[in-house]
Amino acid sequence: AVVSTQSTGAAKVVGTYVDITGPIMELQAAALAPLAPAEKAEKFNTKAADFSLHAEQLCRVAEVATDVGCDEDPRRHDNLKLSIEALRDATPMVVYSAKTLSLNPESESAKENFDLVKE
Repeated sequence: AVVSTQSTGAAKVVGTYVDITGPIMELQAAALAPLAPAEKAEKFNTKAADFSLHAEQLCRVAEVATDVGCDEDPRRHDNLKLSIEALRDATPMVVYSAKTLSLNPESESAKENFDLVKE
């Protein structure tokens, strides 16, 4: 039973980290989709929620890994916690930047801003 639980936990970690760029690329595609306004807004809102959820899942998995794997190195633990906090802080900025891009898909400054924020 312990091995099964460990395997399930490992599978969850791998599943969360395998494709970390997919949700942000889908968010960008939704922002630039040539759809009718109502349809575009619905698709964008879905992808923004998906991106936010994925970012939060990354944070939760990283918190568990940090708490379990950094017991002997307090500096590493603190640095990882700061990175997790930075990801949580950046997530709404990415969504807002993508929303701006969605409303102004021809704007070079909106594209540049989104590219900068998503990095």
